[in-house]
Amino acid sequence: MRTLLLSIALSFSAAPAQAAEPSTFHYDPAVSVPITVAAGTTFALMNYVVNEDAVPLGLVSNPPFLDAWVEPRFNQTAHHASDVLLYGTIGLGLAASVADGVHDGESPWVRTGIYLETFAINGLITDVVKSAQDRPRPFTAVDPDTLDAETRAEWEEKRAEADSERSFPSGHASNTAALAFCAARMFDLSGATPAGRAAAYGTAGALSVGVASLRVAAGRHHPSDVLAGALIGASVGLVVPTLHQRKAVQLSASGSHVGFSGTF
Repeated sequence: MRTLLLSIALSFSAAPAQAAEPSTFHYDPAVSVPITVAAGTTFALMNYVVNEDAVPLGLVSNPPFLDAWVEPRFNQTAHHASDVLLYGTIGLGLAASVADGVHDGESPWVRTGIYLETFAINGLITDVVKSAQDRPRPFTAVDPDTLDAETRAEWEEKRAEADSERSFPSGHASNTAALAFCAARMFDLSGATPAGRAAAYGTAGALSVGVASLRVAAGRHHPSDVLAGALIGASVGLVVPTLHQRKAVQLSASGSHVGFSGTF
């Protein structure tokens, strides 16, 4: 019986990988840049062009065991703090990723590209889910008579916005988790020590929990919103860098044995 040998290489690189000191990640701008631009542009349009009269595709109910214990609130201090922590995570994650890549002899554009691709894909997924739901933010249920005049004016302004009905899932929690875990995953795949790996993932988790907690404290999200957002973000943040890892997946067949092998 003839033995069938099958080898499939999945590579978007125009040039073959060099045998000497190959980088940890493979990033082809001809493939990844269009993906990033398309996802990012769509995400931006969905995020800023919201149709108040759109008919929702679904309605998310509030799980009692998660959301019932949180009282409606409107806390702008916590809201602004969550913004600061999110933007800080974006900058810190990018700087740490690029520095680690340069230390490993990679071009700074490799991890920058993977990081931005993660951001764009995660933002698009999160906003697609948001647009398919019709869930009011918790602060919309606040009794305005309990607010002082200045806070009430802010509350009325925010409550009138279409974004006040885009609570599920939390974009802040999703983006923080995506970028924090993307940075941690790239650090892990580049040969981190066990202690370094634990520190990277621990920091990613702490940042995600911090932003999620502030979003709930601000009255911008229910606990189930931030939980869903963090799960989406962490998943994207772990998967995208893994797909860019050199020879992360392989496919081959020999006799009764089958395997998968290739380069993304």
